[in-house]
Amino acid sequence: LPETVIAKYSMGDLISRIANDVGEVRVLYAFGLLQIANLVLLLIFAISQMLAINVGLTIVVLLPLMLMLIISKLIMPRMDEYYTDIQNLVGSLTNKVTEAYVNVHVLKANAAEETFHARTEQENEALYKVNVKLIVLRMLFWPLLGSTHNISILFVLFYGGFLLI
Repeated sequence: LPETVIAKYSMGDLISRIANDVGEVRVLYAFGLLQIANLVLLLIFAISQMLAINVGLTIVVLLPLMLMLIISKLIMPRMDEYYTDIQNLVGSLTNKVTEAYVNVHVLKANAAEETFHARTEQENEALYKVNVKLIVLRMLFWPLLGSTHNISILFVLFYGGFLLI
């Protein structure tokens, strides 16, 4: 690592960031690239075929997708903010625990275990609160995102049925 990165972050923060970032990069390569390829193929083949069959029905089917994109545009920045807060809090907590582990003899000599536990408990509680906010947001967002598929099917049934009649 460049010396400026090491000087900028504490050891616990570096450990936390490496552990979290490696997992995120793994998920990106494992699932993200697959989803991008799937989306490109979907756009090229499925939507072109839908447009060839009926332009109006295709537009009606894609309306919930547009709604989903708008909702994502509103919610994703908040989720990114929570993820950043969580990473910072985990880094800080990891740093405190790492420093305490290295300096455990100093903590014991000064009878500072209770102070350490209190500070750790405060940071743990802050991390818990941010995680709960993220979980609530995800519990609202992902089902809403999944329901756009069902709304599209409903639109196809109603509008397609109307066109059929």
